[in-house]
Amino acid sequence: MLNRRLPNIIVPKDDDSLMALYENNDVEGDYIIFPIGRDDLDAIFKSGFFNKINEQVGVIIAPNEEADITEPPEIGNLLSILTEFKTNQEDPLLKYYFDCFDTLFNKAVELSTGVFFYF
Repeated sequence: MLNRRLPNIIVPKDDDSLMALYENNDVEGDYIIFPIGRDDLDAIFKSGFFNKINEQVGVIIAPNEEADITEPPEIGNLLSILTEFKTNQEDPLLKYYFDCFDTLFNKAVELSTGVFFYF
């Protein structure tokens, strides 16, 4: 069962797992789950990355909240924002997370499912 109390970014592997996520009917192995520590999550928020997503995509990604981005154009916007933030990133912690997000967001495009933020 997926622990929604811990900060995670999740990409469902297929349409069935996407629906299971919406219905809280999780099955282990249905998702690509990327956990984020609270302190690291705070650092990512301080970078302005999630605020930029909120502004450009029209979602509310915030601490202790849930949000999802499932439409292909919106995921494309995620990738554009990520590229902007990755460019010339010198903080090794942020560079690590942005590289991981790049993999996750591209996987969401490949699978045509979406990106779910549980913070």
